[in-house]
Amino acid sequence: MNLQNILKLFLTELGPKNLYSLCQDKNGQSPLHYAAASASLAACELLISNKKGELVVRLLASKKTIAVAMRNKRGMTAFHIAVLADNLPALRVLLNDLKFNPTVNVLDSDNRSCLMWAVIAGQEEVVRKLLIEKSIALFHKAHKDKKQLTALHLAALIGSKEICKLLVDHGYSSTERDAFEATPEHLAAGQGHIDALTYFAFNKGGPGPPLLDCMGRTPLFYACLGGQAHAVEVMSKGQSPSLDPINSLPCIKVLLQHHYNTNVADQDGKTPLDLAVSKSNQEIIKFLAERTS
Repeated sequence: MNLQNILKLFLTELGPKNLYSLCQDKNGQSPLHYAAASASLAACELLISNKKGELVVRLLASKKTIAVAMRNKRGMTAFHIAVLADNLPALRVLLNDLKFNPTVNVLDSDNRSCLMWAVIAGQEEVVRKLLIEKSIALFHKAHKDKKQLTALHLAALIGSKEICKLLVDHGYSSTERDAFEATPEHLAAGQGHIDALTYFAFNKGGPGPPLLDCMGRTPLFYACLGGQAHAVEVMSKGQSPSLDPINSLPCIKVLLQHHYNTNVADQDGKTPLDLAVSKSNQEIIKFLAERTS
């Protein structure tokens, strides 16, 4: 029987809820400490996956040399990491038992909150959990990262209609602007995220003033450009959007249904068709040419 099987047998037989408080040596070191010190990844995984992960959080937080508000080199706290790992039990321990305050210990070096990282990771249930916490929800509504992106911008970039709707239902504005004065609708169009774009387009409740960024470009321009340069820059330290060719034509069709003008020019005098030509997208060029002739 190998060491991992012995450890598994030990865990199965012992199995009390206070496992980590019982199994400590005179220096306060648990089996997990020894597994980590011996670089035994299998043993570490076995200990943590034994439904004792939240106990590990409690154990480490109880150490005087460790605080729940400690940060890594990117300014992330344990709460940020638990969010990225979709670890709801650890989040409950940090929030309810260890009294971690996400409205104080909330921002990393990119000025991104725990909620923003949950959005970037596409963790819908974690986003829902964080929005239930009223103090978190109130703090985050107008919060922007270093690129002036809100949580809703980030949801549009990853294309999650469900998270977009969840945020809007909790009072997030779909007209907030980023550093380039782009709205979430611009970013969804640029990434070819048809479901998110359709949600934003229909959520406006009818025709209104065109949404223009700092270059005088509507979401239609973003759909023609593919939007990747903007998206990759702002997401470079998180989950990057796909670099595969974007199928923007469905987005363009949705935008035209909502009265976006194909003949309007941006501040450089370029129309959506001009931008499509610059990207050599023959399908979009043909489609727009038929509607501008």
